[in-house]
Amino acid sequence: MKRFTAILCTGVLLANAGCGFKLRSQYAVPAAMSLTYVEGDPRSQIVIGLKRSLRSSAAQLAENKDQATAVVRVFDELTGRRALSVGSDGDVTEYEIFHSVSFQRSFAGRDAEPVQTLRLTRDYVFNSRGVLSSGEEEQTLRTEMRRDLVRLIMLRLQST
Repeated sequence: MKRFTAILCTGVLLANAGCGFKLRSQYAVPAAMSLTYVEGDPRSQIVIGLKRSLRSSAAQLAENKDQATAVVRVFDELTGRRALSVGSDGDVTEYEIFHSVSFQRSFAGRDAEPVQTLRLTRDYVFNSRGVLSSGEEEQTLRTEMRRDLVRLIMLRLQST
């Protein structure tokens, strides 16, 4: 039985290696971003998450723009919620929440890159009898959306 398990595990590992699967690791930002300044609302969870992700990659965070080799500007962060469906009694039964953010990168001595805007939406069923649980679900979705936005920004920063 142990031999069968070992063969099965080896087969799964080989199949994963062959398909290009790899565990998520640090982001590999360009060398020109070795000293990056992040400009934006210091209380924004997107800015905080972006700084954390840059620190975990090869980049260091600059204290001011003048000493930085790259500047990432985060702005126009918008969040909201709208009703998607209404029940026969007139109560909202489903909501859509959204989170959008714009960012722009510039390198020292070069023109700024074009502004990029990311927008994520999620929807959830609202239960008027379980207002607390629906509120917790919305908060969980918003937290996940912020993490996803930071991840998407980092992927865009490393791709160029």
